[in-house]
Amino acid sequence: MEAKMPAGLLDANFEFFEKDGDVYYLNLGAVHKFDDIDVVMLNLLREDLEEHPKALKAMEENGIINPVSQLKQWAICNFGDFDSKADLTPDGVVIREHVKCTRRGVCPFEWIICQPMVVANGTITCREIDIIKLISKDMLDKQIADFLGISVHTMYVHRSNIEKKIGCHSKAGIVAWAYQNHIL
Repeated sequence: MEAKMPAGLLDANFEFFEKDGDVYYLNLGAVHKFDDIDVVMLNLLREDLEEHPKALKAMEENGIINPVSQLKQWAICNFGDFDSKADLTPDGVVIREHVKCTRRGVCPFEWIICQPMVVANGTITCREIDIIKLISKDMLDKQIADFLGISVHTMYVHRSNIEKKIGCHSKAGIVAWAYQNHIL
């Protein structure tokens, strides 16, 4: 199997990522600080952010009022995973992604700024993402229910909803889907 190269390593795409609280991007094989981004690309990100007024309002309410700081937060929440999928293309296409954020469950911006996990038949919830991660650890439904403090029936309903939303009918299918979609 051929290894996937990070976007921007060998091409003109942009791949944003966060390291130690700073935002960087990979483009044409070089790593750059976010502050050094071309004004045209910066404006594309600004246009993308402005299409989401709730996100702007949430940032302002949480003290992020500087426009560059807002764009950095937007990049962290929507492009923060370092992966092989381009976040911004040279022809101006912005591709937001679901980010594996360590602040899920405690972040004031959750599902407001960050990209929800929209799938073929709905949106995957935070609880469903938790369950998918536990399924990937080869836990039985009862073990997952006990771990989360829910009934086995509730666990079954969650799993059934996940299967319907992503279009599969087994735990193995859920795990395969989760790997393909960078949840695991």
